[in-house]
Amino acid sequence: MTKSFAELTQNLPHRPILEKALSYFENLPKIAIDCGCGAGNESSFLLRHHFKVYAFDPSVDAKNICLSKFKDNKNFLFSNQAFEDYSFPKASLIIALFSLFFCSTDSLESVLKKMQESLSEQGILLIQLLGKDDDWVNNFSEKFIGFEQEELKQLFDADFDIIYIDEFKGNKPLANGNPKFWNVHTLILKKKILNTFFIVQKKETSFLQLVPDFTHLLPLLWRKNQNCLFFLTFQALFSLFRSNFIKCFF
Repeated sequence: MTKSFAELTQNLPHRPILEKALSYFENLPKIAIDCGCGAGNESSFLLRHHFKVYAFDPSVDAKNICLSKFKDNKNFLFSNQAFEDYSFPKASLIIALFSLFFCSTDSLESVLKKMQESLSEQGILLIQLLGKDDDWVNNFSEKFIGFEQEELKQLFDADFDIIYIDEFKGNKPLANGNPKFWNVHTLILKKKILNTFFIVQKKETSFLQLVPDFTHLLPLLWRKNQNCLFFLTFQALFSLFRSNFIKCFF
């Protein structure tokens, strides 16, 4: 009888790249999502480091192994679901190692969007995606999508700082021993902090002046500029918001 991936890998340690990703983890709540968790090898490492772990995998064998392995751990919550169906909770660490490329090609964009929305600012995203030279991409193009490294940089640049990116090309057997040529991109991403903007409108000209974040406002503490007074202390922001000629958007 053929064994599943979860059964074949249940006694393996966590992947070392997880430790590298955690070295960039800042002072955030220890809440992680292990996507396509398999036998829970990465989840086990995270639990030992005091994370609350949400994990999901569509495999019944993965479910049985994980629920048995972590049956007494209240910080482990498992869902027997695929990427397309999973509702991502709020988290500060999301990992998808050797799993995200099994997401259907027409759902990958929406799944990445869900990941981005669930991740807190400065949270870490650790993922792997296939490259264009991978055997699965070339032989099963209807199921797998491959990327060039520059494409991935463009894909994530708007929402993430790319901390680490690496590409592997080479022969490496599958868990069942069958040979395969791999082309895999591994990325460690940190979610960017959204900028805060103040839009200052002059009453007599309807001119809009965009002033980014608080640090740029402080030098303007009390300045008269063409009949528009800038009272830019935190205490004065509320009165400015109520005035007829200044609108503030956060």
